[in-house]
Amino acid sequence: MLPEHTPMESSTGHQRVDYHLLKVQAEMINQIAQVTRGTLVLNELLPTIANQLHQILQVSGCLMFPTHHPPAMATHQVSFPITQSVESTGEPCLIEVFRHLFQSYHSWLAQGKPLIIPESQGKLPPELKELTYPCDLRTIMMVPLLHGQSCLGSITLYQCDHEREWTVQEIAFIRGIADHFAIALTHQELEQLYQKQSQELKQKESALKVSEARNRALLEAIPDVIFRVNRDGFYLDWKAAIENPVLFLTNNCIGKHLHNCLPTEVAGLIWEHVEIALESDEIQVIESPIRQDGKLRYFEARIVKSGLDEVAVIVQDITERIEARLTLAQVNDALEVRVQQRTAALRKANQALKGEIIERQKAEEQLRQSEERFRNVVEISSNWMWEMDENAVYTYASPKVWDLLGYEPSEVVGKTPFDLMSQEEAKRVMEILASFTVLKHPFSNLENTRIHKNRQLVVLETSGVPIFDRIGKFCGYRGVDRDITKRKETEVEIINALAKEKQLGELKSRFITMTSHEFRTPLTTIYSSAELLEHYGTKWSEYKINNHLHRIQNMVQHMTRLLNDILLIGQVESGKIELKLTPIDLESFCTDLIYQIQLNDRNYHTIKFTYSLEKFENKLGSNHGRNNAASSFSSARPYMDEKLLRQILENLLSNALKYSPKGSTVEIKLTCSANQAIFKISDQGIGIPEEDQGLLFETFYRGTNVGTITGTGLGLAIVKKCLDIYQGQIDLESEVTVGTTFTVTLPIYYVLSN
Repeated sequence: MLPEHTPMESSTGHQRVDYHLLKVQAEMINQIAQVTRGTLVLNELLPTIANQLHQILQVSGCLMFPTHHPPAMATHQVSFPITQSVESTGEPCLIEVFRHLFQSYHSWLAQGKPLIIPESQGKLPPELKELTYPCDLRTIMMVPLLHGQSCLGSITLYQCDHEREWTVQEIAFIRGIADHFAIALTHQELEQLYQKQSQELKQKESALKVSEARNRALLEAIPDVIFRVNRDGFYLDWKAAIENPVLFLTNNCIGKHLHNCLPTEVAGLIWEHVEIALESDEIQVIESPIRQDGKLRYFEARIVKSGLDEVAVIVQDITERIEARLTLAQVNDALEVRVQQRTAALRKANQALKGEIIERQKAEEQLRQSEERFRNVVEISSNWMWEMDENAVYTYASPKVWDLLGYEPSEVVGKTPFDLMSQEEAKRVMEILASFTVLKHPFSNLENTRIHKNRQLVVLETSGVPIFDRIGKFCGYRGVDRDITKRKETEVEIINALAKEKQLGELKSRFITMTSHEFRTPLTTIYSSAELLEHYGTKWSEYKINNHLHRIQNMVQHMTRLLNDILLIGQVESGKIELKLTPIDLESFCTDLIYQIQLNDRNYHTIKFTYSLEKFENKLGSNHGRNNAASSFSSARPYMDEKLLRQILENLLSNALKYSPKGSTVEIKLTCSANQAIFKISDQGIGIPEEDQGLLFETFYRGTNVGTITGTGLGLAIVKKCLDIYQGQIDLESEVTVGTTFTVTLPIYYVLSN
């Protein structure tokens, strides 16, 4: 700090003060005192005081700002907040100067000493010189607002255009105003703090009562058994299950030890985890079987610390979950522990006395702890708890709705359950609930399907109890929703598995029937010809012998084709066949295939083949390069999988010939475009009934009108599986006794020639 900037400490002794200044000071102090008495508002008084100081001391400006409040300023023009008085006066730069000075000399001001800089322009620090240049700042006096050990702000007077010396009376005048202003400011802050704390306390007390009432109501809606025990294993209180409790408790259990009310094994297990929960502050979850009414059931107990030496235990029946997941047989053995009557009575009396003493000592503490206990119960429960009014509109939803449906509680409040369902499901559930709401009866275990926020379906099990006000008027329902989606998915998987097993059984039956028939006839023919050759081969002519040999060869070829078809289907289903593209001349390929098929046709069918090539330029754009592209496609060679194509066309043509009258015509049309080949195979055969068309591509399936025409039911199945590998498409048009047309569309690839 340069010597010329060192703050000047002025004396505060009993100096003679100008009478006029004393009179004005008294008036201003009286105004400030009215703020302390509550008749004036401090923020409204700030501009008035600043304007009075500006006029009385004849300075260029006066700036007053508390450190914890937005600054207020008054100039010789008008008394306004800073943000409304800076455009014409250049005050933004002065505000930055004064704030910088306040921060730099805070330790000096905190001692109650005024900061006076009497030097002209050029003596200020360099970083402030540029800011004050437009204002021609000459003199500054900054008096702290000091109360106790805290510096609450400052009153800053400044003079522009010419230098000014401050008199001792003026300094004492300003310090007197600053001291009273600091007292008023402190009083206002304390008053505001008191009002804020009082309001917050009232809000917390009100919220605490509302929360306790709601939590108690929700606790009653929970269908499970809930009880509290202390570290020593004694019951403090309990709530029974709505129906079918897995652990039976009564009011007589309060004050008793776990071992007095539960089986020894269960009581020991719970007590062990009570200690763990108290020591670790972590939720403990245990599962255990228990025999009830001669039946083995399973329960899940969630143990959470709810006080210094006590826990809350929520017991839920999970028998269905355990049985569905593990499919275990019910356990036949169960242990029952009988405690002597005299010991039980003694423990009951001792615990009742102990509980009464504890309740009396903790009466004031219960209100605070009850909210925490109920909140913990809601948070650890795996169920979504809700309340709805008489119009089925949700008025409350616990945070668990996020885990079940992906919604925040605020998003659910104001909606109905039916807003979260499909239209069909909403109609079904609405009809079911109507029978309960009319009679104001509780309902439980109502299965319904909701729509998750991510559009997935969630199956819930809903239970609810009616709500009535003090005069018995029906107000709505409160209850819980439990997610049973996994359980329902397991049921669906079992049903699907049974259906698939049935389908496989039917497929196996068809396969056995087909193979036994298709193999028996060729084997009979082979056996018959072989036996005839054995006995009469030396007597027959060479022509007759060759005829029987050809019969044997044809039957062997027929069985070989049948086996090859079965093997091909097996290879396709196991993923062993992949698409292998090779160059191909489609017109020549089809011509050769038709020739080979006709060689084996003994019914004198006519196969008519037509080939057409679309104009590729029609598929192109209309730019100037269209003719060149068309010429390139015309000279291109297509690439296709010849093996798969042969399987597709050979099976379709063979079926067309097999099911067509002798001497009829079978037509095959091939149309090639820039990216696909379209084959149309049409016959004049028996046609396919409409009820058979949907199952025609199933393995071993044959039409109901085939009569005595032999077949395996594999041909069209092979065609469909080859098309799946090829990513092709097949369409069917058929009319009984008129004929059938199959349209096969296959993608092709071209390599342009040079």
